[in-house]
Amino acid sequence: MKIASSAWTDAGFDMLTIGIHDSDPQVRQAAAESLRGYDEDRARELLVTASNDSVAQVRKGAASALRQPDDRSVATTLLRLAEDRDPSVRGIAVESLGSVGGLEALQQLVRALRVPDSFERIRAAAGLGELLDDRAVEPLAVALKDPQPAVAVRRRAHWVN
Repeated sequence: MKIASSAWTDAGFDMLTIGIHDSDPQVRQAAAESLRGYDEDRARELLVTASNDSVAQVRKGAASALRQPDDRSVATTLLRLAEDRDPSVRGIAVESLGSVGGLEALQQLVRALRVPDSFERIRAAAGLGELLDDRAVEPLAVALKDPQPAVAVRRRAHWVN
């Protein structure tokens, strides 16, 4: 389920606000995902609310929507989600950190390259590729040697593109 976000009106935003607080987790997730790219403090506040949801899919939607290029204001929330109890939430959060940038994001992404979960390592490699930071080169070289082929393949794809 996706809520259309083409026309950001106050009424539309009010609908997303209601959606974030809906009793149905699918509606909450769709509302969170629909807030992606909406660069306004009130949207970020709703995404912080969604990032604290009891349902992993809603937190995952928030982590994805918080992927805002060079927006350090979302870093704290993404760093917290990168430590979430659900591996799919952690994976999306670490990849989203790559678009945010900064030293803390880099450090979290490097840590995520060493976790047992291959999905999370794949996402960490992708996030490192987005950092455009010279300090990411060495960890990316390590990712090329990952025993899980998908991690190395994902890494190579970022170097080629």
